[in-house]
Amino acid sequence: MNQLLHLLLFPVVSFTVLSTLISYASAIVIDPLAIKISENAGEIVNGKISVRNEHNEPIWLTVFLTDMSLNQDTYPGWISLSKNELYLEALSTKDLNYTVTLPKNGTGQFLTKISFAEKYVKQSSTTRIQTRVSIYLAADIKGTERYSAKIKEIQLNNANPQLIEIAVENQGNVYLKLIGEGVIFEKSTYRLVAKFTINKKLFSVFPGRTRKLSGHIPGKLKPGNYLVSVFIPIPEIDDVISKCRKLTIPETSK
Repeated sequence: MNQLLHLLLFPVVSFTVLSTLISYASAIVIDPLAIKISENAGEIVNGKISVRNEHNEPIWLTVFLTDMSLNQDTYPGWISLSKNELYLEALSTKDLNYTVTLPKNGTGQFLTKISFAEKYVKQSSTTRIQTRVSIYLAADIKGTERYSAKIKEIQLNNANPQLIEIAVENQGNVYLKLIGEGVIFEKSTYRLVAKFTINKKLFSVFPGRTRKLSGHIPGKLKPGNYLVSVFIPIPEIDDVISKCRKLTIPETSK
Protein backbone atom coordinates (compact mmCIF):
# COMPACT_ATOMS: atom_id res chain seq x y z
CA MET A 1 0.00 0.00 0.00
CA ASN A 2 2.21 2.84 -1.27
CA GLN A 3 -0.05 5.81 -0.83
CA LEU A 4 0.37 8.84 1.40
CA LEU A 5 -1.80 9.76 4.33
CA HIS A 6 -1.85 13.15 5.98
CA LEU A 7 -2.44 12.50 9.65
CA LEU A 8 -3.42 15.42 11.87
CA LEU A 9 -2.61 14.35 15.40
CA PHE A 10 -4.88 15.60 18.19
CA PRO A 11 -4.28 16.33 21.90
CA VAL A 12 -3.69 13.54 24.36
CA VAL A 13 -5.25 15.74 27.06
CA SER A 14 -8.54 17.66 26.81
CA PHE A 15 -8.69 21.00 25.02
CA THR A 16 -11.12 23.89 25.30
CA VAL A 17 -11.44 25.44 21.87
CA LEU A 18 -10.99 24.03 18.37
CA SER A 19 -8.91 26.99 17.20
CA THR A 20 -6.35 26.23 19.89
CA LEU A 21 -6.22 22.61 18.78
CA ILE A 22 -5.67 23.45 15.12
CA SER A 23 -2.95 26.02 15.85
CA TYR A 24 -0.89 23.44 17.78
CA ALA A 25 -1.57 20.31 15.72
CA SER A 26 1.31 18.79 13.79
CA ALA A 27 1.19 16.95 10.49
CA ILE A 28 3.28 13.93 9.50
CA VAL A 29 3.19 12.08 6.21
CA ILE A 30 4.24 8.41 6.21
CA ASP A 31 4.94 6.39 3.07
CA PRO A 32 4.08 3.52 2.90
CA LEU A 33 1.11 3.33 5.25
CA ALA A 34 1.63 -0.41 5.82
CA ILE A 35 4.28 -2.94 4.86
CA LYS A 36 3.58 -6.56 3.89
CA ILE A 37 6.44 -8.97 3.22
CA SER A 38 6.16 -12.59 2.09
CA GLU A 39 9.44 -14.50 1.82
CA ASN A 40 10.99 -17.87 2.60
CA ALA A 41 12.39 -18.67 6.04
CA GLY A 42 15.94 -17.40 6.49
CA GLU A 43 15.59 -14.54 4.00
CA ILE A 44 16.72 -11.01 4.84
CA VAL A 45 14.65 -8.09 3.53
CA ASN A 46 15.73 -4.45 3.60
CA GLY A 47 13.46 -1.49 3.01
CA LYS A 48 12.77 2.12 3.93
CA ILE A 49 9.99 4.29 5.29
CA SER A 50 9.68 7.91 4.20
CA VAL A 51 8.72 10.38 6.94
CA ARG A 52 7.77 13.96 6.05
CA ASN A 53 7.13 16.91 8.34
CA GLU A 54 4.47 19.10 6.74
CA HIS A 55 4.31 21.54 9.63
CA ASN A 56 6.01 24.93 9.42
CA GLU A 57 8.35 24.25 12.34
CA PRO A 58 10.89 21.49 13.13
CA ILE A 59 9.88 18.31 14.90
CA TRP A 60 11.92 15.68 16.75
CA LEU A 61 10.49 12.15 16.72
CA THR A 62 11.30 9.10 18.78
CA VAL A 63 10.93 5.84 16.81
CA PHE A 64 10.13 2.55 18.53
CA LEU A 65 8.84 -0.96 17.82
CA THR A 66 6.02 -2.92 19.45
CA ASP A 67 6.38 -6.60 18.58
CA MET A 68 2.92 -8.21 18.21
CA SER A 69 4.08 -11.59 16.91
CA LEU A 70 2.77 -14.80 18.43
CA ASN A 71 6.35 -16.08 18.73
CA GLN A 72 8.02 -12.84 19.85
CA ASP A 73 9.69 -14.54 22.84
CA THR A 74 11.19 -17.29 20.68
CA TYR A 75 12.49 -14.99 17.95
CA PRO A 76 13.30 -11.55 19.38
CA GLY A 77 15.19 -9.09 17.21
CA TRP A 78 13.78 -10.23 13.86
CA ILE A 79 13.42 -6.58 12.82
CA SER A 80 15.82 -3.68 13.32
CA LEU A 81 15.69 0.04 12.51
CA SER A 82 18.52 2.28 11.35
CA LYS A 83 17.56 5.05 13.81
CA ASN A 84 15.58 5.46 17.00
CA GLU A 85 15.20 9.22 16.55
CA LEU A 86 14.41 11.48 13.62
CA TYR A 87 14.90 15.25 13.51
CA LEU A 88 12.87 16.85 10.74
CA GLU A 89 13.18 20.46 9.70
CA ALA A 90 10.01 22.23 8.63
CA LEU A 91 8.65 20.83 5.34
CA SER A 92 11.44 18.26 5.13
CA THR A 93 11.60 14.49 4.51
CA LYS A 94 13.87 11.77 5.89
CA ASP A 95 14.08 8.01 5.34
CA LEU A 96 14.10 5.37 8.04
CA ASN A 97 15.69 2.07 6.99
CA TYR A 98 14.61 -1.31 8.34
CA THR A 99 15.97 -4.85 8.11
CA VAL A 100 13.75 -7.92 8.52
CA THR A 101 15.45 -11.27 9.15
CA LEU A 102 12.96 -14.12 8.84
CA PRO A 103 14.02 -16.91 11.25
CA LYS A 104 15.12 -20.15 9.60
CA ASN A 105 12.82 -22.21 11.83
CA GLY A 106 10.05 -19.62 12.06
CA THR A 107 6.46 -20.12 10.94
CA GLY A 108 3.48 -17.93 10.21
CA GLN A 109 3.61 -14.18 10.50
CA PHE A 110 5.92 -11.77 12.27
CA LEU A 111 4.09 -8.56 13.08
CA THR A 112 5.26 -5.26 14.55
CA LYS A 113 3.94 -1.75 15.05
CA ILE A 114 6.40 1.02 14.12
CA SER A 115 5.56 4.19 16.05
CA PHE A 116 6.73 7.77 15.65
CA ALA A 117 6.16 9.93 18.74
CA GLU A 118 7.07 13.56 19.23
CA LYS A 119 9.97 13.79 21.68
CA TYR A 120 9.13 17.21 23.06
CA VAL A 121 5.49 17.79 23.94
CA LYS A 122 3.91 21.12 23.03
CA GLN A 123 2.15 22.82 25.90
CA SER A 124 -0.15 25.81 26.25
CA SER A 125 -2.41 26.97 29.05
CA THR A 126 -5.33 24.99 27.61
CA THR A 127 -3.79 22.27 25.47
CA ARG A 128 -1.17 19.51 25.65
CA ILE A 129 -0.25 18.13 22.22
CA GLN A 130 1.86 15.11 21.36
CA THR A 131 2.26 13.99 17.77
CA ARG A 132 2.16 10.22 17.46
CA VAL A 133 1.46 7.93 14.52
CA SER A 134 2.03 4.22 13.89
CA ILE A 135 2.15 1.87 10.92
CA TYR A 136 2.21 -1.94 10.81
CA LEU A 137 4.79 -4.22 9.22
CA ALA A 138 3.83 -7.86 8.65
CA ALA A 139 6.31 -10.45 7.41
CA ASP A 140 4.91 -13.85 6.36
CA ILE A 141 7.03 -16.97 5.99
CA LYS A 142 5.85 -18.56 2.75
CA GLY A 143 4.08 -21.89 3.04
CA THR A 144 3.60 -21.72 6.82
CA GLU A 145 0.57 -19.41 7.02
CA ARG A 146 -2.45 -20.74 8.90
CA TYR A 147 -5.84 -19.06 8.52
CA SER A 148 -8.42 -19.83 11.19
CA ALA A 149 -11.04 -17.88 13.16
CA LYS A 150 -14.00 -18.42 15.47
CA ILE A 151 -17.01 -16.26 16.34
CA LYS A 152 -17.17 -16.26 20.14
CA GLU A 153 -20.08 -13.94 20.90
CA ILE A 154 -22.79 -11.74 19.36
CA GLN A 155 -24.33 -8.95 21.40
CA LEU A 156 -25.83 -5.48 21.19
CA ASN A 157 -23.72 -2.52 22.25
CA ASN A 158 -25.05 -1.27 25.59
CA ALA A 159 -24.61 2.38 24.68
CA ASN A 160 -25.96 2.09 21.14
CA PRO A 161 -28.67 -0.55 20.57
CA GLN A 162 -28.36 -0.12 16.79
CA LEU A 163 -24.76 -1.35 16.96
CA ILE A 164 -24.26 -5.11 17.07
CA GLU A 165 -20.87 -6.48 18.13
CA ILE A 166 -19.37 -9.77 16.98
CA ALA A 167 -16.36 -11.02 18.97
CA VAL A 168 -14.01 -12.85 16.59
CA GLU A 169 -11.00 -14.84 17.77
CA ASN A 170 -8.10 -15.26 15.36
CA GLN A 171 -6.93 -18.83 15.90
CA GLY A 172 -4.41 -18.77 13.07
CA ASN A 173 -0.90 -17.32 12.81
CA VAL A 174 -1.50 -14.40 10.41
CA TYR A 175 -3.68 -11.32 10.79
CA LEU A 176 -7.13 -11.33 9.20
CA LYS A 177 -9.11 -8.56 7.57
CA LEU A 178 -12.67 -9.86 7.64
CA ILE A 179 -15.91 -8.46 6.31
CA GLY A 180 -19.22 -10.30 6.62
CA GLU A 181 -22.99 -10.09 6.67
CA GLY A 182 -25.65 -10.51 9.32
CA VAL A 183 -29.41 -11.05 9.34
CA ILE A 184 -32.03 -10.67 12.08
CA PHE A 185 -35.33 -12.59 12.17
CA GLU A 186 -38.33 -12.41 14.46
CA LYS A 187 -38.07 -15.57 16.56
CA SER A 188 -41.78 -16.40 16.49
CA THR A 189 -42.47 -15.89 12.78
CA TYR A 190 -38.96 -16.09 11.23
CA ARG A 191 -39.78 -12.86 9.43
CA LEU A 192 -36.65 -11.06 8.22
CA VAL A 193 -36.44 -7.68 9.95
CA ALA A 194 -32.90 -6.45 9.23
CA LYS A 195 -29.66 -7.04 7.34
CA PHE A 196 -26.30 -5.52 8.19
CA THR A 197 -22.64 -5.55 7.13
CA ILE A 198 -19.94 -6.58 9.60
CA ASN A 199 -16.65 -4.66 9.83
CA LYS A 200 -17.14 -2.18 6.98
CA LYS A 201 -13.97 -0.36 8.08
CA LEU A 202 -11.94 -3.57 7.70
CA PHE A 203 -10.28 -3.55 11.11
CA SER A 204 -7.67 -6.29 11.49
CA VAL A 205 -7.92 -9.22 13.90
CA PHE A 206 -4.40 -10.08 15.00
CA PRO A 207 -3.16 -13.66 15.60
CA GLY A 208 -4.01 -15.06 19.01
CA ARG A 209 -6.33 -12.18 19.83
CA THR A 210 -10.06 -11.54 19.96
CA ARG A 211 -11.59 -8.36 18.53
CA LYS A 212 -15.12 -7.04 18.49
CA LEU A 213 -16.23 -6.31 14.93
CA SER A 214 -19.34 -4.18 14.61
CA GLY A 215 -22.33 -3.93 12.32
CA HIS A 216 -24.94 -1.18 12.17
CA ILE A 217 -28.58 -2.25 12.30
CA PRO A 218 -30.73 -0.04 10.04
CA GLY A 219 -33.58 1.13 12.24
CA LYS A 220 -34.41 0.34 15.84
CA LEU A 221 -35.54 -3.13 16.89
CA LYS A 222 -38.85 -3.25 18.74
CA PRO A 223 -39.01 -5.10 22.09
CA GLY A 224 -39.25 -8.84 21.53
CA ASN A 225 -37.30 -12.01 20.76
CA TYR A 226 -35.08 -12.30 17.70
CA LEU A 227 -32.61 -14.65 16.05
CA VAL A 228 -29.33 -13.17 14.80
CA SER A 229 -27.19 -15.03 12.27
CA VAL A 230 -23.79 -13.82 11.11
CA PHE A 231 -21.60 -15.11 8.28
CA ILE A 232 -17.95 -14.08 7.83
CA PRO A 233 -15.90 -15.48 4.92
CA ILE A 234 -12.19 -16.25 5.21
CA PRO A 235 -11.29 -15.85 1.51
CA GLU A 236 -7.72 -17.13 1.84
CA ILE A 237 -9.00 -20.65 2.56
CA ASP A 238 -12.41 -20.42 0.87
CA ASP A 239 -14.23 -20.94 4.17
CA VAL A 240 -17.01 -19.20 6.11
CA ILE A 241 -17.40 -18.91 9.87
CA SER A 242 -20.91 -18.42 11.19
CA LYS A 243 -22.95 -18.26 14.37
CA CYS A 244 -26.61 -17.90 15.35
CA ARG A 245 -27.95 -16.76 18.70
CA LYS A 246 -31.11 -15.55 20.38
CA LEU A 247 -31.42 -11.82 21.04
CA THR A 248 -33.98 -10.31 23.39
CA ILE A 249 -34.95 -6.63 23.40
CA PRO A 250 -36.70 -5.92 26.72
CA GLU A 251 -39.67 -3.58 27.03
CA THR A 252 -37.60 -1.11 29.01
CA SER A 253 -34.94 -0.80 26.28
CA LYS A 254 -34.57 2.73 24.89
